[in-house]
Amino acid sequence: MPLLLFVFTVFTLHAAAPANSATTDTISAAQPLAGGEKLVSGNGRYALGFFETGSDSNWYMGIWFNTVPKLTPAWVANRDDPIKNITSLELTISGDGNLVILNRSSSSIIWSSQARATATDTIAVLLNTGNLVLQNSSSNPSDVFWQSFDYPTDTFLPGAKLGYDKVTGLNRRLVSWKNLIDPATGAYHEELDPSGLDQFLLTPLNSSTPYWYSGVWNGQYFALMPEMSNGYFMNFTFVDNDQEKYFMYTLHDETTVIRNYVDVSGQAKTNMWQESSQNWVPMFAQPKAQCDVYAVCGPSTICDDNTLPSCNCMKGFAVRSPKDWKLYDLTSGCLRNTPLDCSNRSTISTDRFYPMPCVRLPQNDDHSKPAAASSGECAQICLGDCSCTAYSFVKGECSAWHGELLDWRQHQCSDSSSTNGETLYLRLAAKEFPSQQASRRGKTNVILVISATVASLGLLAALVLLIIIWRNRTKLSGGTLKIAKGVNGIIAFRYADLQRATKSFSEKLGGDFGMAKLLGRDFSRVLTTVRGTAGYLAPEWISGVAVTTKIDVYSYGMVLLEIISGRRNSWAPCSCGGDHGVYFPVNVAQKLLEGSDIGSLVDHMLHGDVNLDEAATACKVACWCIQDDEFDRPTMGEVVQILEGLSEISVPPMPRVLQAMSGRGSSHSTCS
Repeated sequence: MPLLLFVFTVFTLHAAAPANSATTDTISAAQPLAGGEKLVSGNGRYALGFFETGSDSNWYMGIWFNTVPKLTPAWVANRDDPIKNITSLELTISGDGNLVILNRSSSSIIWSSQARATATDTIAVLLNTGNLVLQNSSSNPSDVFWQSFDYPTDTFLPGAKLGYDKVTGLNRRLVSWKNLIDPATGAYHEELDPSGLDQFLLTPLNSSTPYWYSGVWNGQYFALMPEMSNGYFMNFTFVDNDQEKYFMYTLHDETTVIRNYVDVSGQAKTNMWQESSQNWVPMFAQPKAQCDVYAVCGPSTICDDNTLPSCNCMKGFAVRSPKDWKLYDLTSGCLRNTPLDCSNRSTISTDRFYPMPCVRLPQNDDHSKPAAASSGECAQICLGDCSCTAYSFVKGECSAWHGELLDWRQHQCSDSSSTNGETLYLRLAAKEFPSQQASRRGKTNVILVISATVASLGLLAALVLLIIIWRNRTKLSGGTLKIAKGVNGIIAFRYADLQRATKSFSEKLGGDFGMAKLLGRDFSRVLTTVRGTAGYLAPEWISGVAVTTKIDVYSYGMVLLEIISGRRNSWAPCSCGGDHGVYFPVNVAQKLLEGSDIGSLVDHMLHGDVNLDEAATACKVACWCIQDDEFDRPTMGEVVQILEGLSEISVPPMPRVLQAMSGRGSSHSTCS
């Protein structure tokens, strides 16, 4: 399966082709901008003009990153009012000094800056920061009547301010796009906490309840975002005075292209443009788990971070708008397949309940708590109310949900109990359940299948027995294993060798993967092996703390590194020079942190025939899997999403335990 690095702006966008090669950064009444032209900032980093999205011929006037080949808008003027035809349009200065989109054929104004300009001889200038300003052409340039930085869309550019103007009441906040190709007002926004705390919030646009907090500003970074303390690329400023309260950032290197924005998924993301891969590379995403975004999947859905896709309809429901879902507009959610039986109040409803174990019950959803002594009584109360769509009975308490079901999340649970969630009983029409007659037919079919399977297995066993008897009578030449050509310590054995070593497969060969290392090996040897050399086992095996499924994620990461290199993850001094004597996992992590070429890490038997972007993604996945803290490791569901290009991944930190065990940085870490 090919690895795709990252998929971000997968929507179809293209800008209007410039009518001529001459570019400027200024618009005036005498020098308007026609539909096929564009402005370019003095430093060439930003451009302004008209661009089209999707296949519906919707045109928008906006600003984009001029140095990025993939058209990525940073600001949109008419986000909620698309234009169908730009042949007769121009961006110009109107008689009252405002910046307007004018339809020349009808002399009608489509969009206006609506500034209170005190002069009519104004000009619009696209600054080097990407800020479009309306100012007096003859007075001080700092005398600005209007600027795009005061009205951001979904993107937070370096040098812009997010926060409040205490004098005018202006609130500069970010609002997500509607979907991947529509810049219209979306479902989520990010803003400074209106309660007065020095922190940012992510909130659904139609709600006042945040689903993510940045934590309070401590003078250097926001408390719940400690990664900001690294300050690799940015300087941060938080200002609170009598005039305004805002947060701003600038770049150490102005040639670096950074995109901070609120994604259609409801996550606040930071990406950096990488020239070598010609792609946006993710740096941060908040909240980290997609299902932490409130009601991200819409009504009558279940969100699961361990599945792909993470949003799915509940049983008995189907996607309401497949077209919107393809564009990641999930707000419409799912629609019930069969109406509930609520037409006749005089009879008992025929509806039934479908159990959904290990579900997180919504924390902020309105629901009733009728008095009920048992789960059965709670179910009958729900059936007697046509508005009741689900119930739960937890610790002797009945809870009933009414109307559309929002913000339900699936958890993984053990085989014995649902310790990570409760059981939700979803009300469905009887038609959604198989009939008793169908069940009987199903049982009959199962019996027939089982009988046929048993008979087939009997024949197969007889055949295998005959083969074993025949092979035991065949003389095997030699007693020494003939080893096939190995590569960097990985040995390929012939079938006959494995057959002899296992006594015709009657004995098992030792495993060395995650928990399998404990099986078929005595425990003391395992600990001795791991303490002596860095192996496949996660650090928590050694420390004695409770283990989880993340230990196998760790083992997967170690094996993935061996697949990448084509050799065992071992350290051995050599005289070849370079990094060949460094413990490979540590070497990979170091190269990722340094931004070095990872081509040297890939199996040399490929002779350079490898996609370096995909290799880099695989290396990052592996290094996140082998992090010291199990909470830093991804789930296998997240790993699949990343490897298939459906999720983002940042550069992982150095695994300190492996670094210490391998002696990275000491005199023994490299060959000489």
